[in-house]
Amino acid sequence: MSEYKLVSIDKNSFRLHLAGQIGISHAKSIKNSLLSALKEGKSLEINLEKIEGIDLAGLQLLCAAAKTAEAAKKKLTLNKKIPQCFASALLESGFFRDKKTTSEKADECFWLSEWINR
Repeated sequence: MSEYKLVSIDKNSFRLHLAGQIGISHAKSIKNSLLSALKEGKSLEINLEKIEGIDLAGLQLLCAAAKTAEAAKKKLTLNKKIPQCFASALLESGFFRDKKTTSEKADECFWLSEWINR
């Protein structure tokens, strides 16, 4: 089961709280929340603290949202408290690469630079 809640922080900032299993079965509704927040505001923080798992579709959705935000010159970030299941999914799917082996910055998903810089 997946739960998500979009909260307005102020007129230009939103926070999307995700919980439970994040995957393909809820991707369309989560995508709509992401796009709505990016359309209305200048920044969006995604809180993953309470997720219990995430599949490849969920990871692709977050990566696509980051690229959409970047193209619109908006800011998308992850909450600093990242659960182990998210880190495991990144490693298992190949999304989390060692910075030394990344050939092009354009090919990176936003969490790579965020995590390496922590």
